[in-house]
Amino acid sequence: MIAMITLTKRQKDIINHLLKTKDYSTIKDMASIFEVSERTIRYDLDMVEAWLKERNINLIRKPRLGIAIELEDSNANQILGELTNIENIEYSMDERQYHLKLHLFLSSNYITLDELSKIVKVSKNTVVSDLDILEEELKGSNFSIERKTYYGIRIIGKESCLRRQIIELIQQGLNKGLLNMDQIKYLFNGIEHDLLLKTVSCKEEALELSYTEESTKELILSLAVAIKRIVDGRNIEYAYITNDYREDKYFKTTQRCLRVIEKAYGIEFNHDEVYYLDKIFKGAKSRESIRFEKIYENENVNIIVEEIIEDVKKYLGIDLKEDIEFINGLKTHLQIAIYRLNNNLGIENPLTDQIKYRYPFIFEISRKILNKHNKTLGGKLIDDEIAYVAMHIGAAFERNKNSSFMPNVLLVCGSGLATSSLLKTRLNIMLPELRYIGPVSRIEANKYVKNNNVDFIISTSPFDIQGVETIQINPLLDNEDLSKLKTLIFKNTIRKQVSHISNMDEEDKGKELYRFSELFKVEEVIFKADCSDWRKAIHLASGPLLKNHSIDDNYVNAMIRAVEELGPYMVFIPEVALTHASSQSGVLKDGMSLLTLKESIKFGDKGKEQVRIIIVLASLNPETYIDKLVKVVEILEKKSTIEKIIEADQFEDIIDLSN
Repeated sequence: MIAMITLTKRQKDIINHLLKTKDYSTIKDMASIFEVSERTIRYDLDMVEAWLKERNINLIRKPRLGIAIELEDSNANQILGELTNIENIEYSMDERQYHLKLHLFLSSNYITLDELSKIVKVSKNTVVSDLDILEEELKGSNFSIERKTYYGIRIIGKESCLRRQIIELIQQGLNKGLLNMDQIKYLFNGIEHDLLLKTVSCKEEALELSYTEESTKELILSLAVAIKRIVDGRNIEYAYITNDYREDKYFKTTQRCLRVIEKAYGIEFNHDEVYYLDKIFKGAKSRESIRFEKIYENENVNIIVEEIIEDVKKYLGIDLKEDIEFINGLKTHLQIAIYRLNNNLGIENPLTDQIKYRYPFIFEISRKILNKHNKTLGGKLIDDEIAYVAMHIGAAFERNKNSSFMPNVLLVCGSGLATSSLLKTRLNIMLPELRYIGPVSRIEANKYVKNNNVDFIISTSPFDIQGVETIQINPLLDNEDLSKLKTLIFKNTIRKQVSHISNMDEEDKGKELYRFSELFKVEEVIFKADCSDWRKAIHLASGPLLKNHSIDDNYVNAMIRAVEELGPYMVFIPEVALTHASSQSGVLKDGMSLLTLKESIKFGDKGKEQVRIIIVLASLNPETYIDKLVKVVEILEKKSTIEKIIEADQFEDIIDLSN
């Protein structure tokens, strides 16, 4: 019998990279992306090639072009799914510990070392070491590990907390590519997705609402976990609840909708189980502003919303007292959020990372505003909840300041009337938020820019005006052009928003002058580093903060991961990358460092902005974070300042630079 080839995590990631790139990738590029030697990549490719051959798929190697996979698009999803199959992976330590943790929490009884070692395909000694790490991790939580000779190992904890942890682990696995849907089906063998969806739909019909896609997925998962635990003899028990809830109409609708599951699987949801699942349904987000006054009514919500409106005016300079859309949306969200948090119900916001990294000052201002209401919010202010409030505040901010924040764009078209008309029509359809001037000729463009404010120029042919960024596009406006324009809009909008906050401070305090030396210490700045790889450049820029223990390696990895997943979002000032990550990802104390490079580098795997300066910003305090971000942007918004920093050889050369 021929042994099947198993892949390491990196080898699996290399296949993922080649499939998603859909083009040739050089060994040098892959060595840079995966931060290993070219020799290691060559060995990995040999293993990848052998694994693909078992599936009658060719790995193409072409001199000067690189490596690619010869694969029909229709087979790509099948291969991607197989890559996350348990039988095909040699787990890394993090992956191994994840699967150990998942199986321990899922197990209703003791599970032996021998069984665990077979699941993750390592020795029992290695499993014992992993269990020691897990036991340390669980200290101070709601769970503990129980080990019994001849029986095995199990997780001890309150049943409702165990279920919540199982759901969070599965969501984490799906988000990080550690699980796929086939594995989910295996874990919940015999539990049909369509039947669970039918139950959720029944609840929607009964309450005349529609749950969001994310909430529907979580409700289905919650039902699957509940069924599995009940079948395994693990029921929810509440010691102190009255019988009044049985007459509640929402409880009755949940009880009625669960009957289809009871009939299909021959189980019974007792009143405690119905009560538990009813709370989960009540905590799920819907698309409508539903009115569950008796369920969600919290006398503090109106007070919180009024104080948030006051704080938004204080920190962002906008008055939202008449913004009915903002007030109603925020009230509805907070009523449900408080219910969720006070009942220990989790929530997942799929946009949290994007909000945190792309709109850092809006997120941090939202955190600052909500911190004073932490007790009312159950004392559990999580990033997912902050991000939802940040989305409400951010939308209101842009609505209120739309005319001033949206870029002024000059259209330059040297072709005929038909081309000009087509270009403007397509732009108005696809990017209606921009303020367009023109189309004009090149001569007219030069005259207009001298006397008017233009944020950037869109041209159908090569064109350049000093001091104004120009983007050349096809008059038909293809997808690549749209992507470039959206990136430019984002950068311009962020700059204007930061400038707006800065100007507010000036109005409140008068014009405050501060120098470069007040923001950075001499030991926090590195000049003219010789580095051509953006990942290594982030490591270099982080060096001073690692040395003075402001951050740890987790923070560096989090910044790199953010760029990989979201693109070079932080390059909204030309040639400058303002890198940061969540304070929970390894910030030990406030700190900021700066690195200049001998030559420009392409920053990020997608987008690839040209960068000469990298600033690492880390803060535990949202107020400090916002203050530093605004001050740095103020100093760097002058092109002459950036040039002086790039040319500097020592700290004394830039010590007196100011805003």
